[in-house]
Amino acid sequence: MKIYCMYGYGIDTERGYYYTRATQKAGGADDNDKYCEFTGTEDANGEEACTLPKSGEQNLRIDLQDGNYVIDKSVHDDQKQYLVRNGIRYVDGDGSVPLISMGLMCAKAWRKGGPLNPKGTPILTKEYMDQSSPVLTDPLARSGPKSGEHVDIMGNHELLIDLLKIVSGNASSVEERIGSNIKEIAAHLPV
Repeated sequence: MKIYCMYGYGIDTERGYYYTRATQKAGGADDNDKYCEFTGTEDANGEEACTLPKSGEQNLRIDLQDGNYVIDKSVHDDQKQYLVRNGIRYVDGDGSVPLISMGLMCAKAWRKGGPLNPKGTPILTKEYMDQSSPVLTDPLARSGPKSGEHVDIMGNHELLIDLLKIVSGNASSVEERIGSNIKEIAAHLPV
């Protein structure tokens, strides 16, 4: 028996979010021009205070457990380790699943034996870097024959050839290939 980890990478993938308090309607349902803006201060009762922009009224009781948060689209950061656009933090992945979720077990946890792989089953990891190129003549290959995208990878010609080799008994000709930084990520995590 052998475990094969085969997945795409090289696409910005959502991993985290920056939240802010949403503005809340104050008053009744017909009160369309009154919205509560949170000020970050507390009223006399220790509740979070908010202000109505037009009237300046304060001290509306706000339930902090209401879950009324939205993504803070004003947060941007292209300089640090993670790319942040419109309040969304992106990391390497396949467009749906972050690289750490796809590759951590294959790159580290299953390889060292122990309770997660007690018999020491061999692991082969093969990553497919996304090289999308839409093919208009083939609707089944939506992102082209070298896609690493989460679903479209099933049309990746190299992956299909590798799968055919494995199921036909020629798995020895499929070689491990890791092009991402999953090994460096895994080295910093206690697994």
